Amino acid sequence: MKVLFDFRQYQQSWKRGIGRFVISLYKYMLMEDEGLEAYGLFTNKMEMPEMPRIIKERVRFVELEKLGSDNEPAVFDPGGSDNKPGISEPGDFDFFFIGEFLTNLFEVYPRSVVTRCRDIVGVMHDFILIIFEKDYFKTEEPRRHYLNRMSQARYATHFFCNSDCTARDSAKYLKRPASDFTTIYGGVDEDVFTSEASRPYLPAERENSIVYVSANDYRKNNEALISAFGSALKSGRIPEDSKLFLSGGGVEAGIAEIKKATKKSGLKLGREVVVTGYIPDADLCALISRSRASIFPSLYEGLGLPILESYALGTPCFSSNVSSTAEFTLPEASFDPSDIKDIETAIIRIFNEPDLCRASLEFGRKLLKKVNWTVAAQKTLQKLRELKASGSGKTTPRGGRTAVFLKQNEWNDRIRIAKEHGVKEDMCDFFVDVKKRDEYETLLREASNVFPAEFYDYANRVEMYGVQLFGKPKFEKD
Repeated sequence: MKVLFDFRQYQQSWKRGIGRFVISLYKYMLMEDEGLEAYGLFTNKMEMPEMPRIIKERVRFVELEKLGSDNEPAVFDPGGSDNKPGISEPGDFDFFFIGEFLTNLFEVYPRSVVTRCRDIVGVMHDFILIIFEKDYFKTEEPRRHYLNRMSQARYATHFFCNSDCTARDSAKYLKRPASDFTTIYGGVDEDVFTSEASRPYLPAERENSIVYVSANDYRKNNEALISAFGSALKSGRIPEDSKLFLSGGGVEAGIAEIKKATKKSGLKLGREVVVTGYIPDADLCALISRSRASIFPSLYEGLGLPILESYALGTPCFSSNVSSTAEFTLPEASFDPSDIKDIETAIIRIFNEPDLCRASLEFGRKLLKKVNWTVAAQKTLQKLRELKASGSGKTTPRGGRTAVFLKQNEWNDRIRIAKEHGVKEDMCDFFVDVKKRDEYETLLREASNVFPAEFYDYANRVEMYGVQLFGKPKFEKD
């Protein structure tokens, strides 16, 4: 099986989050299948971070900007060998494996790539922006861009989801059958987060602190957590020296709101509430390991990896009872993140019910035996083998949508043109003969259902539209 893995997401965010998820999945897939023929797509527009050893040894990297060029080879071997052939013919790969779908069209589906791949598959992480669109989209333009990206994701054959919650959301928002999604979860980085996984839970040996690995994001619910922590302190039901740590990249960007919430709760920033921001892995592990518990009051997550990391470090976790976090949390240790009183009750239980904390940790340790990178890689490889054996990468037709081809000078007349053919604008996908990214971005300011004309070549190949189209796909001269 020959797979072209997309490393561009890892280049963009390699420290934690999606970038780490992607690189871990690729690493374990290589470990589980010694015969897997792996290539890695990267861009010269971003630096390439350090790679795990097995990736250096097994993956032949493809430079996007040189792919398809007759002047320079597109493939190089990071191990130093130059005796491997380059890529020249379309259809070289069984799969193009995308690390993250919901990004710009030209970046997700480079034409020089998709023409060389039989099928497109990849990871779907979450639909946060559309679920909380009122909080994230203050104007219509970014919302159109996001809807366009959701449309792009429909061209993939199969999706690997980081939770059952994401799989359900994907089926709902992409309007695809449940069979098009496989939940693989993911796991912790075992080189980092397993040093104290088996130690007993002894509250007396821990500090009177709880930690939230968060970010500067509305759904992370930082202000509600601070309010609940303040109420718990005032109640006298948790130790007077208790501290709440807010850690994670970007937390400090929301320091104004955190200061306001801290002051309103009668607390002092730097004393009861400590903002660490991003800290190195070793420091984060030490912080979690010495805390009574970690807490995760997020309103929505696609995965919630810090929950698993807490368990791996031998620390219980109390978390939201919504979205994916409910899949990773002992029911008795869960709470309603929209109810500050419920969050307060959870905090009080952390400091007063050691048996519940032990039960949470035991639940987590059992969970890690089923939710880890080895299992995720095995599930992914098995599904890829099934897809390859079936010989079919066809997706389901898009429910009566019509492909409309336009020249750039026809764009302003698109509604009239569609109406003349008896279809509504919102039931069309417009394919326009734009050649440059800025031209395409201009069209996106006015509509989300617009694509470069050449993208129809792939859309047609996966039978997204059938025979429902009008216009001239190749824009022949009249």
